[in-house]
Amino acid sequence: MTIKIIPSFEEIENFRVPLTAGEKECLKHLEVYLKESHPERDFEIYTQPNLFFSKPDIMVLEPNRSVWIIEVKDYSFEAYYISFNDKKDYWKVKNRGNANITSPFKILEDYKFNLMDYANSNLSEAAEDNNKIKLNRIVKTAAYFKNFKENHLREFEAHTNEYHQFRYSTILLSSDFKAKSEKLDMLFEETRYKSYQLDECDTADLRALINPGENGRNLAQPDFQTTKYASLAKSRQQQQKIRGKAGSAKTTLLAKRVADAVIRLEEPVLVACYNITMTNYLHDKVRSELAVRGRGNLTAEGVDIFNYHSLYHWSGNSEGTYNQGNPKEDRRYGAIFIDEGQDFEKEWFNSLKKDYLKYDNSEFVIFADENQNIYDRETGMEEDDTNHSKNLPITPVRGRWNVLNKDFRNKNQGINKLLNRFSKHFFDEDYIEQPELELSEPGRMKYTAIDDFSLDNVCEKVASYVKFLTEQGESVNDICVLSNSESLISDVEVQLRLNSSKHKAFRENATTFRPKADVGVESSTGEVGKRAAKMRFYRNSGPVKFSTIHSFKGWETRNVILVLTDKWAEGVTDTVRHRLVYTGLSRANNNMIIINDAGNSDYDEFFEGLKHKK
Repeated sequence: MTIKIIPSFEEIENFRVPLTAGEKECLKHLEVYLKESHPERDFEIYTQPNLFFSKPDIMVLEPNRSVWIIEVKDYSFEAYYISFNDKKDYWKVKNRGNANITSPFKILEDYKFNLMDYANSNLSEAAEDNNKIKLNRIVKTAAYFKNFKENHLREFEAHTNEYHQFRYSTILLSSDFKAKSEKLDMLFEETRYKSYQLDECDTADLRALINPGENGRNLAQPDFQTTKYASLAKSRQQQQKIRGKAGSAKTTLLAKRVADAVIRLEEPVLVACYNITMTNYLHDKVRSELAVRGRGNLTAEGVDIFNYHSLYHWSGNSEGTYNQGNPKEDRRYGAIFIDEGQDFEKEWFNSLKKDYLKYDNSEFVIFADENQNIYDRETGMEEDDTNHSKNLPITPVRGRWNVLNKDFRNKNQGINKLLNRFSKHFFDEDYIEQPELELSEPGRMKYTAIDDFSLDNVCEKVASYVKFLTEQGESVNDICVLSNSESLISDVEVQLRLNSSKHKAFRENATTFRPKADVGVESSTGEVGKRAAKMRFYRNSGPVKFSTIHSFKGWETRNVILVLTDKWAEGVTDTVRHRLVYTGLSRANNNMIIINDAGNSDYDEFFEGLKHKK
């Protein structure tokens, strides 16, 4: 018998939104009860699992048997007004001005049917046939009230037969676990009839959906062991510029140095980047490093993370571009850290120093990768600490660039070899040195070229590869579909979403663009909607992710499906094309799948050629 806690208790302590006291209590109760009362059975307990964009409080999976969904409430009974009418229960919170809240039993019912709609065989069959007995044997629901007492349940019991919303849910109290009540034993009674059990396909599908995967974890990375990396991760009153290829741990090093600066300075620290989507990723990375040092959240510690444009007022001009105005924030920072510095105009570095750095000689550190200069910013010939001269971002920081040349990302050695060969072939340079991590997982790499690069053919390929990955045990939360074309990736997303009855993994998707209502129909919200979508794009959002390469730059995930069309933006040079493809290829750390338009003949020739090399 095994009980798996997913994520681990250590990872749970680092959640973006901490567990409530009731959720922690219920989780501990469940672990003890299942161990002691059902030692012969296997269970997986998921805390805040993913159900597309929803996150139930707790789910318990017994593989090839049953699944339980548990909603936890911390309020005392006296905090609510609860009424019963029209075969429903209605809840109001007294200290919130009698604000209406959704019944916990309605929430459980919605979760259950969302789960039914996603699953394959016995589950969806029961839902379609409206077979409530079968449905409620396979998926069982319970509401855990931390501060309710036994006498508070009488009113619910009086309405059990009349109000079906909680008729099929068990009400649990702390006393049920302490006494190992009959009610608890009935809830977790083993389902022995085959037709009332999950099958293997259901179990695999549910795991792929609810398991948060790597993107659901947010643990600090181990401290660097190499002298150079360890030194650069230490905060000091010094201005530096650091360059490294994708996977060389630039963002991890930045996060460690930010956390160290918080402790050293005890005053506000600013992290700036270019991409809006990158701010959420940086937030998670910095927060995990602060947590391991026993520090509070970012706001409490005075850490601000902004994309550059949100730091200034902007005004349009007659040429259709924007002029930078005055700074928005009236704050000076003891240290400023810039991620993805190759995205910055050279004047922006000076603006940040002038408008936001506390003293002219305060800590000011720039991180960059010249091969990801996909906006073709101006560069100049500069020297690094390996005595090489290269075209690098033009900055106000004097001295040589510090070079990061270890790979901390790729668990799949094949991706490392691919990036080395791509850099050598298209940039005429080596990529990076040997990985600084154990290659414990073989990973997968696939390449396919499509002669008829129609939307239907691309969608079928994407759907088949997502299915392949989930069948290999990957979480949908760890899968991202990238493209060099926003028009294409948004059409792929909407077509798969509208056909989710066939491809259920795409019923809801996370996007860095405003989702379309239909293929070819642009969103009416324009730039405002696009910005809002980017700000809501998180690592642990739950569903499959769809993004342009531009918006996913700086991120990483276990599984990337890279879709390359030969329709490039007007005016894009060959150099920028190669940088974009390099950026897309370097987003995966374990499984990389490339779907290429055969019209991209130079890339087709390159990828096909790799099949004959080892």
